[in-house]
Amino acid sequence: MGNNESKLLKEYTEVERFTVHISTDKHTYKPGEKIFIRAIILDAFNHKPFEDSMYCGSPFLKIKGPKNDILFEKRLGRDKNFLSGSWEIPKTTSGGEYTIEIIHKNGRGIPNSIRKITVKSYSPPRLKNELEFIQKAYGAGDEVKASLFVERAEGGFPEGANVTAIARLDNEEVYRGDYKIDKNGKCLISFKLPENIKEGIGNLNCSIQDGGVIENASKTLPIILKKLDVNIYPEGGDLVNGVKCGVYFEATTPTGDPADFEGILISSNKEDINKNITIKTIHEGRGRFEFIPQSNSEYSIQIIKPSGITIPINLPKSKEKGISLISNKKSFKYNEPISITLSSSFKGNFPVCLYKKEKLITSKNVKFNQANTTQEIKLNTNGNDGVLRITVWEKQDIQPICERIIFVHPNDEILFEVIADKSSYCPGDTVTLTIKSKNKQGKNIECDFGITITDDSIYKMKEKRERPARLPSMYFLENEVEHLEDCQIYLSPERDKNENENENENENENEKNEEYEELDLLLGTQGWRRFIKIDNNLFQRDDKEKFERMLVLYKNEDINEIQLGIRNNVPIDTFFKQQIITKITESEQIVEQTNEQTSEQIVEQTNEQTNEETDGKSIEAPILSEAPPPMKQEMEQRKQSLPMKDLAIPSKSKKTLSGKRYFSQSKPLPPHLRSEYQRQYAHQKNSLRKPGERSDFTNTLFYSPYLSVIRSKNQTSESFAKVTFDLNDSVSSFRIFIDGCNQNGLLGYYDSFVIDSKEPFYLEPRLPLEVSFGDKIIVPVALVNSLPSDIQLSLETEILNKGIIPIGESKWNDILKSQMRTKHLFEFEVEQILETTSLKITGIDDNNPSLKDQVIRQLEIKPTGFPYDINSSGFLKSNSKKKFTFEIPDDIVEGSFTTYCCIFPSPMANLQESMKSLIREPYGCFEQTSTTVYPLTMAQQYFKTHVGVDPSWILESSDKLERGYKRLIGYECKEGGFSWFGNSPASEALTAMGIMEFTDLSSVMNIDFTMLNRTKNWLFSRFNSEKRIFELNPHAPDHLSHSPEQITNAYITWALSESKIEYSRLEKVIEYLLEQSKEKEWEEDNYFLALISLSLFNFGLNEKSLELNRKIISIKSQEEDGSISKSKTTITSSRGFDLKMETTSLVILSLLNFHEEFAENIQFAMNYLTTNCKGGNFGSTQSTVLALKAILKFDIKNSKMMKEGSIELKINEESIEAIGFDEKHTGPILFPDFCKELKKGKENTVELEMIDGIGMPYVFQVNLTTNKPKSDKECLIEMKSKLITTNQNENENQNENQNEIQKIKQGESTEIEVIIRNKTDKVLPMSIAIIGLPGGMEVRYEKLKEMMKQEIFAFFEMFGSRELVFYWYNLKEKEEIKFNIDVIASVPGIYQGPSSRAYIYYNNEYKCWNEPFKIEIIPDER
Repeated sequence: MGNNESKLLKEYTEVERFTVHISTDKHTYKPGEKIFIRAIILDAFNHKPFEDSMYCGSPFLKIKGPKNDILFEKRLGRDKNFLSGSWEIPKTTSGGEYTIEIIHKNGRGIPNSIRKITVKSYSPPRLKNELEFIQKAYGAGDEVKASLFVERAEGGFPEGANVTAIARLDNEEVYRGDYKIDKNGKCLISFKLPENIKEGIGNLNCSIQDGGVIENASKTLPIILKKLDVNIYPEGGDLVNGVKCGVYFEATTPTGDPADFEGILISSNKEDINKNITIKTIHEGRGRFEFIPQSNSEYSIQIIKPSGITIPINLPKSKEKGISLISNKKSFKYNEPISITLSSSFKGNFPVCLYKKEKLITSKNVKFNQANTTQEIKLNTNGNDGVLRITVWEKQDIQPICERIIFVHPNDEILFEVIADKSSYCPGDTVTLTIKSKNKQGKNIECDFGITITDDSIYKMKEKRERPARLPSMYFLENEVEHLEDCQIYLSPERDKNENENENENENENEKNEEYEELDLLLGTQGWRRFIKIDNNLFQRDDKEKFERMLVLYKNEDINEIQLGIRNNVPIDTFFKQQIITKITESEQIVEQTNEQTSEQIVEQTNEQTNEETDGKSIEAPILSEAPPPMKQEMEQRKQSLPMKDLAIPSKSKKTLSGKRYFSQSKPLPPHLRSEYQRQYAHQKNSLRKPGERSDFTNTLFYSPYLSVIRSKNQTSESFAKVTFDLNDSVSSFRIFIDGCNQNGLLGYYDSFVIDSKEPFYLEPRLPLEVSFGDKIIVPVALVNSLPSDIQLSLETEILNKGIIPIGESKWNDILKSQMRTKHLFEFEVEQILETTSLKITGIDDNNPSLKDQVIRQLEIKPTGFPYDINSSGFLKSNSKKKFTFEIPDDIVEGSFTTYCCIFPSPMANLQESMKSLIREPYGCFEQTSTTVYPLTMAQQYFKTHVGVDPSWILESSDKLERGYKRLIGYECKEGGFSWFGNSPASEALTAMGIMEFTDLSSVMNIDFTMLNRTKNWLFSRFNSEKRIFELNPHAPDHLSHSPEQITNAYITWALSESKIEYSRLEKVIEYLLEQSKEKEWEEDNYFLALISLSLFNFGLNEKSLELNRKIISIKSQEEDGSISKSKTTITSSRGFDLKMETTSLVILSLLNFHEEFAENIQFAMNYLTTNCKGGNFGSTQSTVLALKAILKFDIKNSKMMKEGSIELKINEESIEAIGFDEKHTGPILFPDFCKELKKGKENTVELEMIDGIGMPYVFQVNLTTNKPKSDKECLIEMKSKLITTNQNENENQNENQNEIQKIKQGESTEIEVIIRNKTDKVLPMSIAIIGLPGGMEVRYEKLKEMMKQEIFAFFEMFGSRELVFYWYNLKEKEEIKFNIDVIASVPGIYQGPSSRAYIYYNNEYKCWNEPFKIEIIPDER
C-alpha cells in the first residue's frame, strides 16, 4: 500500500463514528394510523451524544413494505442527537412486515440502521396474555408443559377465568382440556403428544373466557422429529487436544426458533477420559460445557430429550496444535481487568490483544515454555465498555489463532422514576407525569430522553422475546449479534440495583456471574463474526450490512470498493481500513489524523515484551486527539491517492472536537423529501366529549422524541421534567417507554410504569375486522359491573349509517349484579353498501341515568363475489353496423352491474379519456412502480405537446413522478444493477428495463445520469465477448432470467440502443441476433424480429431494419382484430393476451419508423390497442408500457380529420340513444350506462350503427360480479385450498365442496390447507396465491413469519383482514408446495370469504379459482 493510501485510510479510521438507534411508539399498526419514529445518535465508542458541529450528514427515513418496496422517503428533522419523523400509513396499505430504515447520505461514520414493524388489521385484546412452553422442543410421546399468564386490559388478574386448551397436530385435534386462571393470573397446561407423529406441524391454542370477553393465546408447537439443528461454537474458535476447552452451542427448531434439549457427550474412543458430561440448554436454545479433547477421538452429542432424536450432533474435529481461550467470568465490571485462561498445546510467544471494534485497547505477550500448559491472563480495559474482542495471534505469521468476544458493563446508568399526579384515572382524564433521573448512586443527574405512552394491550400483543430492544440493549448488543431476541434479559437495570444492595461482595460477584449467564451464552454463539476476513467476495455478500453495522462502517451508495494490493484474509483489526476506500463526495470531505496501530506493529512491540502489558494511554481507543488542518500539499496527495474523479474541495470548514471537517451544502431537495421533525404529540380529548360516551380509541397518547431533565439552579433540589396529556376513551392500561442519554455517556431506559384507566361500569363490543354482503354478525357485548350495587341495565344498539341491519330486537333489559362480568349478543345482517359503517351501543342504569356507558365502533364492509366481464371491441366503419349477442348471469351481486360503450376518434382519445386515472401513487416492487411511473412519463409527454390540459393534472403527475423515480432508484442492488426489490443478485433483463425507463424519464424530469451510466456499465460487465451475448445470473430472484437467451439479449440490446449507446459496444451482439433471426426457430418470431429491427434503426442501419419489417408483414400474422401474432414468448414470459399485446405494440413501434410504407397495417394494429385499453391499462406492466409508447409515437406521426356524423346504440332491437358529432370533435364518444335495459339470465343483443362520419374504433363492456367463479384452463398453476374444522380421519372428503357451511366454536383455532402445483414441466415465473378468509376469522401472523423463515414462500402480505397474498419468485418443474395457515374464530356469526385464486404475475388474466369458504362461528354460551 502506498503512503498516501495508508494516510487516507488512517484518517478515515479516526473519523468520529456514530450508531443510530431507532424506536417507534408501537410495534404493530393498523392501516390509517400514524407511526412516530425516533432515533438517537451516539458515539460508537463512548456512547456520548454527538455535538451539533460534528454532524454533516443528511438523515433520511425510508419505509419499505413486505416486498422490500420503498413506500415512503423523507428527510428527518434533528434536535441535538435526536432524530424524529412520522408516517401516516395509507388506509389502503397491505398488511405484513415493514422495515424502517434511516440512512445518512453524505454522513460518514454512520451506518444505516433498521427497525421492523408490523402493519395489520386487528382489535386490541381485552385480555393481555403470554403463552410460553416450559421447554423449547418436544418429541413424539413427550409431555408438553406450557405456562399461560393473563391480565385484563385495564389491569388486574381474571381469577377463575375459564381456559380451553386445544392442541392440533398435522390437521388433527390431539388434546382438549379445561383449566382455570389462578389469583396471580397464571395457568399451567400439560398434555402428552402422540407416540406417532407424521410431520410435526401443529399449534396450541388457549381460548380464555373472562365473563363476556373471549381472547386467544396461540403458539406453534416446537416439535422436533429425528434431527435437531445445533450449531457448535468452540470457545476461542477451535477444539485443541490435551487442554480444557469450552464449547458453546445453539439449537433451533425447523422454524428457526430456539429449541431446548438435554444430551450427553459421546466419544469414538471408549477409553476417553471425558465421561458422563451432561449437556443442557440454558436460554434461547443456548448452552455451554467444558471438556478436554483427546487425540484420535471424535466427539458428538447424543440427544436424550426431546425423544426420538436419532441423529447425533457432531463436534468439530479437534486440533493437535492450537490454543484454548476461556473467559473466567460471564461478564466484567467497568475497569475490571479481563481475566482469561489460555491453554496451549505447543510452545511459543503469542501476542494477546484486546480490541473494541477495530481499535486496539491493550496487548500482552504470553510465552508458553512447555506444551499443554495453562496461564491466567489479565488485560486492562482502560475505560472501555460494551462488547470487546480478545484475539490471540501467532507472532511469526501474524495470523489469528483464537478469538472470542466478552462484555464489560458500563460504569453507570440513568435510572428513571415516573410519578403520576393521581392514583387512579378514568377515560378522558387529564394526566400529568413527573419524570426524574438519577444515577446508580441515587444522585440527581441531567439527561435527554425520548418518551412514548401507548396502550399496553398493543405492546403485549407481540411475544415477549420478540419485543423491541430498549436503548442500552440497542447500543451495546443489537449491532454486535446476529439475532437479539428476549433482549430485555441481558442488560436489566433491576439486576444491578439488586446486586448493589447485596452486602457480601463475593456473593454479589457470584450472583452477577450467574445472572449474566444468558449474556455470556449470547456472545459465545456469534461464530459468524469470528476472524472476519476480507476477500474479493466479501462485499458481494447479502449479509454484509450486519458487518458494516457491527464495525460502524459507512459507505456511500455510489462507491465501489477496489483492491489496494493488501493481502487477502486480513483480520478484523484492519477490516475497517480496507473497507473505507471511497471517493470524497461533492457534499463532504473529511480530513483527520490518527495514531492507530496495525496488527503488524503490535506484533513488533510484543517481540520485546514478555507477559508485560502495553501502555494503555498510547492506544486507548475512544479518545481522539485534535489534529491541525491538512496542508494544501497533503490535499493534493489525497486526491492523487484516490482512483476516482470529480473531487470537490470546499473552502469552508466546521470544527469538531477532534479535528476539522470540510463539507459543502447539499443540493436542494424536492418538496416530498424535505426535512420533517415530529416534535411532540400529546393526545387531547374532544372538547365536546361527554362523560360516559366513548368513541376515541387512539392507541398512542403521548410522544416526544426529545425532552430534558435539567438540574435547577438550586443544586440541592431534584431534577425533573413534566408531561401532560388526555387519556382516550379506552378502558385499558397505558405503558410509559423512556430511552435516555446524557453528555457523560450514561444510558438508561424505563418501561415499568403503567397507567390504568378504569370505569366502574362499562361495556365492550367485539366486531369482526371486515365483512361482506350477506354476512350475519353476532356481536358479543361484554358487560362489567365493578360497583358494590346492582344495575338495572337497559342496553340499546343504533346503526349510525347504512351498511348493516339488525336481526331481532335492538334493545335488552336485565339486572347486572354487583361484581358481575357477562355478555349479551346482538345480531345483524350486512347490506350491500360498500363503506365503513358505525355501530353505537348504549348502556344505562334505569335507576341512576347518570350511570351510563356508550361506545361507538366502526365496521369495514368489503365487496363480495367475483368479477365477470363481457367485452367486445373492433372498428366501426362509416355507414355500417356492428352487432353482438351475449348472456347475462342471473346471480349478479347487487350494485355490481355496470356497462360501458365508447367510440374513439383517435388512439389518443382513448388515452386522453383515461389520462386522469394514469396519475396514481407509485407502489410495489420495481415493475409495479413502473406500472405507475411509465404511464406518468407518457402523460407528461402528452401534457407538453397538447393544449387544454388541466394544470392540476400536470402538478399532481409531476409530484408523483418524482416520488416514483425515487422509489425506482431505491431498488438498485449493492453491487450494481436492479432487481425486483433491491435484493441481490441483480437481474440483467430488469436492469435493461430500468435503463430504458430512466432514459424516457429524462425527457420529462431531471434524473441522475451518474446512476444511469453506472447501471449501463454494470450491464456491460455481464457481456461475454466470446459468446457475443449478455450472460444471465441463474440465481437472480425473478422470472426474467428464464426467458430464452435470444429474447433476453434482443431486449437488452434494444434498451441500450434507446439510451444512445455507441454501436461499437453492441456490434457483436447485433451480429449474433441477426444470425439467430435466420434460424428456423426464430425466423418467424415477430416479437424477436421487432426488437432487432428497433435496435438496427436506432443505430442508423435503416435498410436492415426495413428488411426485417417487410419480413414481419410477409409472415401474414396480423389477425382480424388487428393484433400481431406468431410469437413464442416475451422478456416477461408472457402468454395469451399479454403476449399478443406486447408483440403488437413492438411491431407498431418498428413499423412506425417507415410509417408511409406500412400505414394500413399500422392503423389496423392501432385499432387493436385502442379497443383493449381499460382506464389507461393494457394488461401487465410490459403490455401497458409498450402500448403507451406505441400510441404516443403514433400520435406524433399521424393525425386525421373528423367528419360530421352520428352513432346510434340499440339494445334488443330498441333504440337507446343516438349521439352526433362534427368535424371539430376530438374527445371520446361515450354512451350512458344502460345496464337497466339488459335482461338478467337471458340472451341480449347490442347493435352500434354509424351514419356518415369516418371509421373509428369502439369498445363495449359489461362488468358485473357473480358468486360463481370459473377457473381458466390456460392457467398453468393449480391450487387447492381447504378449511379444516374436523379431524380428517373422521371425514376424508371434508371440504371438497366449500359451498357447505363449516362450523367452529368461538375462540377455537383451525387451519386452512393450501396446495400450490406447477402443472407444467417448465419453471414458472413469479407466482401468486391469494387465500380468502371469512369474516370473523383472524389469521395468526406469527405462523406466517415462521413459514417465511422456512422459505415455504418468498414473502407475504395481507389485503385488509380477509385476503392473504403469498409470493414465490418461481415454481420449479412440476413443483408442489403444501402448507397450512392457522386461523382463529374470533367473532360469532355466519360468514363467506372472498374466493381464493392463484396465477402467474405476468399472466393474471388466467386464474385458478377456488370456491369461497363459508363458516358458522358458534357463540360461546358460557
